[in-house]
Amino acid sequence: MHNATAKRLIHDSPVIVLFSIASLLCCASIIYLAIPQWSMYKERMERISHYDTFISSTEGFDKMRREFELKNEALSSKLNNASSHTPSRSLSGILEELISRSKENGIVLAKIQPQPEIKPQSANSALTYIPVFLETNTDYHKLGRFTASLETLPQILQISKMAVETNKNGELNVKLLVTCLAAADKSDE
Repeated sequence: MHNATAKRLIHDSPVIVLFSIASLLCCASIIYLAIPQWSMYKERMERISHYDTFISSTEGFDKMRREFELKNEALSSKLNNASSHTPSRSLSGILEELISRSKENGIVLAKIQPQPEIKPQSANSALTYIPVFLETNTDYHKLGRFTASLETLPQILQISKMAVETNKNGELNVKLLVTCLAAADKSDE
């Protein structure tokens, strides 16, 4: 009887091995593929239900609304504080700011000359571009500090062109064309 069982086992062993491998693969795929996907699905569903109850509840909605209102108030106060420190966007205000920035950085302007205003293409624009030509004798360090200080100005300002020549003494003869964004005159409209 043992011989018959052994022969039967040997005869059916490829099927048993194939069945065992298929069972192991199924178990491995369940453990490594299905269970992580299921747990991620459950986690997402819990998160969605949490946000759903948070948003649908009036208390949660009121809390979010209050947070947004507080953030808006904080931004409004920052804007109001910034506008009180913002220099004038008129031509005289821009020239005063350029002169004060040059004095702060130890640069004496030999020439400061406003150029003709440039109107933007859009007809209803309330802004104009004012190019200002600056000329000075300075060194690289002071020039770098001056241009960096111009970049920190709150109004839109761009150094359009820069020409630098060196004197025999090693000083720089610098010519700058600075374009400033300014409010258009109301008298033009």
